This record gives sequence, C-alpha cells and structure tokens, in this order.
Amino acid sequence: MKKRFFVLSDLLFILSAISILLIFGYRFMNADGDILWHIKQGEWYIANGTWYLNKELFTFLYDFQKWSYLSWLGDVVFAFINSKFGFKGLILFTDIYIVFTLYMMYRYLVKKGVNVFVVLFVFMAGYGLISTHWIVRNHIFGHIFLIIWFIVIEKFYEGKNRWMIWTLPILNIIWVNFHGSFLYGLTIPFFFACAAFYEWIIKKDIKRKKDYFLLTALCFMLVGTAVVNPYGMDFFVDFVKSWGLGGALLVGFIVDFSSPDFQSGLAFQMNIFFGIVIFSLIYFRKRIKIEFSLILID
Repeated sequence: MKKRFFVLSDLLFILSAISILLIFGYRFMNADGDILWHIKQGEWYIANGTWYLNKELFTFLYDFQKWSYLSWLGDVVFAFINSKFGFKGLILFTDIYIVFTLYMMYRYLVKKGVNVFVVLFVFMAGYGLISTHWIVRNHIFGHIFLIIWFIVIEKFYEGKNRWMIWTLPILNIIWVNFHGSFLYGLTIPFFFACAAFYEWIIKKDIKRKKDYFLLTALCFMLVGTAVVNPYGMDFFVDFVKSWGLGGALLVGFIVDFSSPDFQSGLAFQMNIFFGIVIFSLIYFRKRIKIEFSLILID
C-alpha cells in the first residue's frame, strides 16, 4: 500500500493548531514587550556589522553594564523581518513557526506508530502550558532545535541513521547564537548516555557499550562547539557569576524566580497535565524507557 504524505489527520492537526493560535495568540505574541528591544538590538548588530556587543544598551537600570548576551542571531532575524514586513509580519512569522514545530512533533510521533488521537489529546492537554511561551522572543528558536535533538538522538539509539548525531555539534553552533536554551541540548545526549550505561552495565547489553561512548563523545563535542559565540568561555564564567550577587539582585524582578501560584488557571492546567504524565508513567511503567524517565524527572 502506497504511503500518503498528507492525510486527513494532518489537516485536522494543522487546523487545531492554527485555531488555538488565533484564539490565544493575541495575548501571547507581545505579552512582555521584550520584542521591542530585541528588534532595536538586532538593528544595532546589522548597522555595525558585528556579532560582538558586551554592554547593555537599552535597559534603563543596567545601561552600559557588562553583559554576555548570546541571542544576537535571533535579534538579527527579528530586526530583518520587521524591516521588510513590519510588526504584523513578525507576528505572522512566529505563528507559522510555532505551528511548524508542533507539526514536526506530531508527524514524528504518528510515523512512530503512536495513535493519532492520543497525540492530539496530549497536545491539547499541553497547550495550556506551552502557550505561555508563544511570544515573539528568541527562546522560540530553541523549540525546533530541541525537536531535532530528540529525533536524531532517539533514531541513533534505535539504530537508525546513526551518522546524523555528528551533525548536531555543527547545528549547536547555530543554536548557541540564537538562545541560551542550547544548555537543554547538552542534557539530552547525557540522559541517553546514562540509559546506555545502565543497559550495558546492569542489563548486560554489550551493544550499548559503544552507544555509551559515542553519546559521551557527543556531549563533549557539544560543549566544545558551545564556545563558538561572541564571548567564548567568558559567557559561561558570567553565567555562573550571575547566580551570585547579580542574580540575587534580580530575583525580585524576574517572574521565573517568583513563587508558584497554585491557584491560577495555568497552575490548574499544569496539574492536570502532570497528572496525565504520572498516570501514564504508572500505567505504562513496563514500557517506559529509562532515558525518557530521566528526562521527565529532570
């Protein structure tokens, strides 16, 4: 039977994803206003023809303070799109990008044999969580890299297209200069390496010995390519320092460090989603793979 590239379920998914963006997008596309200085900073990079800027130029409290900022490439992309198509074009670009990344995940899971309605149900249950990040900001670029990392490394672990893992260090250079979320990309091969080590040592699966060493080598290569940024190792030094005095000063102003509000609507959705995850882990405990268990715990 000839496989069809596009089927009715694909259309159902795309329509559901677009509908949710139309319903919630107006609230999230510029919820925090950060895109304005991202555009301005991107214009500065383009005008000066450089990727190096180690001072804060557009924040009142930290004007001209030293800052190792990696997301210069995302700023350039936003500034370019804004210059050609305006802010509406920027919103449309973000909408299309979000739907495309969701569709990538959907297609991969369905191709692996996961029931279409199960995929749609999980996606719908998780929309409330991921929709808070539907903002025109550099972190959205990390989504597609995370998906690629999962797909490539899982295929390697399953013995398919194993050579593709060596493309990740090259892609990592691009990710590093788009957003600091590349740090998540370092954890994925690490957890798969832990799983390979467990199966090699505990389950006596000698085939996993090679996987363990290759995935460990990949981790080191990703760390090595992560220094290909405007600041090299200085970024990591400043990152560690930021958790000291500088970080303490900012804790009261950054939502990420605020105490969770378990009474909010988002918290209710999160509790439902976590409940589904915990139920799935218990019900399908014999089929859950150790690498995904480690990632969920993390």
